[in-house]
Amino acid sequence: MQNEVEFYRRGAGRPENNLGALKWQLNDQCVGATWAAIEYNLRWKMSQYHLKRTYRPVIISPECVSGAAQWAWYDWKGNAIESSTKKFTTQSLNNTLLYNTTGTGEPKENATTDVWLYMNLTVTDPSGMQYTHENYYIPGFDLKNASLVDPDLNVTSQGNNTFKVSASTGVAAFAWINHPLGVNGYFSDNSFFVIPQTRSHGDLYHLRWQFMGR
Repeated sequence: MQNEVEFYRRGAGRPENNLGALKWQLNDQCVGATWAAIEYNLRWKMSQYHLKRTYRPVIISPECVSGAAQWAWYDWKGNAIESSTKKFTTQSLNNTLLYNTTGTGEPKENATTDVWLYMNLTVTDPSGMQYTHENYYIPGFDLKNASLVDPDLNVTSQGNNTFKVSASTGVAAFAWINHPLGVNGYFSDNSFFVIPQTRSHGDLYHLRWQFMGR
């Protein structure tokens, strides 16, 4: 669903001038397996967290992006292989191509099962408002055959319903933080990559817990 919404948003800078997509069927009305992004008891599913990020005013996606961006190839132990940074300016309802490659030539001398691409951007609009977004690309979208490493995740409470997530031995792909049954609420973010020993790339996630009533 995230990839589809990103595809529609990229269309804003193409001849079709796509203006986006409408999110429907937000929450369940009964208990069962459905397409809804929020369960009957108000627990957020993975898709809801991804959609929350994808609908931010400015995002980065594997094809086209807007802002001042950087991208870096990592192995699954969290070691940086290649990185690039590029500044850019994009008009409203448009996009800018920052990086293009074909086949499996990059990163060089690395099997596609051993690497993944991290992308992020920071944009400041004319009013001074700053937007950030990050995304990930797994070659071939084949996570089951990737050379994953036990990340040794650590979650610690920071007080005031805030938690810190870190990894020490490897990259955590789509790290998921759960909460007890019977508690209504959601985290400020979830289902993200955690990179060890790389603070600038967000290995420490401070997650705010939001309570919800019925």
